Amino acid sequence: MTVILCITVLIVIWRTEFYPLVGLLIGYYTGIINVKWLLRDARKAMDKDKKAALKTYYKSLVFRLVIITLVFAIVAKFQPEWLYYVAIGMMIGIVIPIIVARHQLRKTKGGEN
Repeated sequence: MTVILCITVLIVIWRTEFYPLVGLLIGYYTGIINVKWLLRDARKAMDKDKKAALKTYYKSLVFRLVIITLVFAIVAKFQPEWLYYVAIGMMIGIVIPIIVARHQLRKTKGGEN
C-alpha cells in the first residue's frame, strides 16, 4: 500500500508540477516510521517490569518527538510552504497503520472465537 501511494503521489507531482506534495510524502513516511518505532518499543516493553517498561516508553517518546520536530524544522527552514502537506502526510502515516493493525487484530480475535 505504501509503494502504491508513493507512486501515485509522484505521478501526480510529475503531471501537475505541484511540488509541495513532496511534503506529503515526507510527512507520510515520518508518520509510518513513528508508528513502527512505537510498536517495536511496545513489544520490547512487554517483557519488562512496569517501571522499566515506562522508562523505555518515555525515552522512546522523547526521541520520537525530537525526530518529528526535526523534520518539521528542516522543512520549515527550506520549504515553508510544504508544512501543511507534511502535517497532513504525517496524520495519514500515523492513522493508516493504526487502522490496519486494529483491523488485523479484530480479524485475529474473530478467528479465535
